[in-house]
Amino acid sequence: AVASFHLLSWRPILDSRTLDPLNIFEIYNNFFPKLKEIEFSEKDYYLSFMEDEVKFFLDNKITLINILPKGIIHNDLIPENIMFNNNEVEAFIDLEEIGHGIMLLDLGRVLSYWFFDPVLHRYNTKDAAIFLDSYQTIRKLSDEEKNSLELVTRFVAFRHSVYVGKLLYQKKLQTIRDIPDFQSLEYFVKHTLNLS
Repeated sequence: AVASFHLLSWRPILDSRTLDPLNIFEIYNNFFPKLKEIEFSEKDYYLSFMEDEVKFFLDNKITLINILPKGIIHNDLIPENIMFNNNEVEAFIDLEEIGHGIMLLDLGRVLSYWFFDPVLHRYNTKDAAIFLDSYQTIRKLSDEEKNSLELVTRFVAFRHSVYVGKLLYQKKLQTIRDIPDFQSLEYFVKHTLNLS
């Protein structure tokens, strides 16, 4: 279903809303200094970890992802935004973030969110591989996409860790342990996923 979605060509979206994933660095630079002003559990660890991730992505030329294939993307493919009927995808909902962007970002969101268990702190590589194989029966990944898959998956977890970090500032969360995206990011830093 995700691959079929990526093959859509709906002109109003393609023409009107281009998504720039790299604006996350601007958001990070503008927002994260504010987190130093408040107290929350594991604050020093979280801020240091995120700072290291920014350096990692810039050193690893994450800016080059803009050359990857683009199309219509949902931009927030979490379980709550997908309706199923008899284990088949029936519809995508919550289309506020839809736009024209790098299709690998949707795959990265699915791979970083759906297959990581924050309770067991374990990644389900087998099911992730099944998902990727299924995706490629409809839309083949380019060599550049395959080579970038693991980096982009880690980047997507980082992006959402920045966004959810705002909830710490707004005191809607008390600890980074309430952020599944951050927990998956920690895992991706320490482990190779062998996705491609």
